[in-house]
Amino acid sequence: GGARGGGTGADDAGALLPRRSQGSNQGEAHARLSGGSSRSAHAQAYEAHEQQQQQQQRLEKEKAAFLLAAASNAIVTHTRLISLLRAELPRGLLPVTPPGYVARRVAELAEGSCVAEFKHDAGGDWGSERWSGDLPNDAQLMCYLFCAFLETPGWVFAREGVATPEGSRGGASGGGGALYFATPPPPHVERFAAVLSTRPPGMIKENGCAVVMPRLAAPAFAVYCGAVGDDAPRVFDGPNGVWRALCALALHARERNGGALGTTRVASANVALDSVFMPGRLL
Repeated sequence: GGARGGGTGADDAGALLPRRSQGSNQGEAHARLSGGSSRSAHAQAYEAHEQQQQQQQRLEKEKAAFLLAAASNAIVTHTRLISLLRAELPRGLLPVTPPGYVARRVAELAEGSCVAEFKHDAGGDWGSERWSGDLPNDAQLMCYLFCAFLETPGWVFAREGVATPEGSRGGASGGGGALYFATPPPPHVERFAAVLSTRPPGMIKENGCAVVMPRLAAPAFAVYCGAVGDDAPRVFDGPNGVWRALCALALHARERNGGALGTTRVASANVALDSVFMPGRLL
């Protein structure tokens, strides 16, 4: 009887404890799930924040690199423009010229269309003085600017985000030769184009061509293009002398050197010299 009483007491004690309902068990499970979901949401938010910061840092680095490249290009462009207007790009073609004369005369020739102010045997006034033979004439200046244009086709001094202060002196692919200004090529170079200030030494090979720009006021341009048994130059003078001499250089490059002057293609869009040789266009 006592044992039964003890058992009955335990049952009674158990009966007195609060019982967990099914709803209570579901609530605890829901709370546990909610806690896990909250922690997962925090982790996702943290990862998203980290990714956003990394993307922002990457964009800032790209912007800084772009600004640095743009600044470098601007410096190169400014520096080379200064050299161009000081008759130093390329150096050695024009005689010693007072600082500022080239820049002023180029601005005058740029007015209107087709260099209307061009004077093949004279130039512009300088200061209070009339033009004299101590200054380059317009034919010499145009020849110099043509060479500067070949150095920087399209007047693009820095291209594709990379500063290019070296110019375009190297040989082009596809058969083009090297391009020389002022200084003649070494004797062993057979395929070349050049604009020089003095007659090239020795015989010019068949694939070589040089325009000699006059150093004196008389605007006579001599063109030496290699031909078997013929070393005599073709001389172009008068108002169209400079244009004819430069056309001869471009034509030689087109016919003999794969259409290239140095690394510059005469038919490329930013040069478009090939259009000069269309029917009816030759001077």
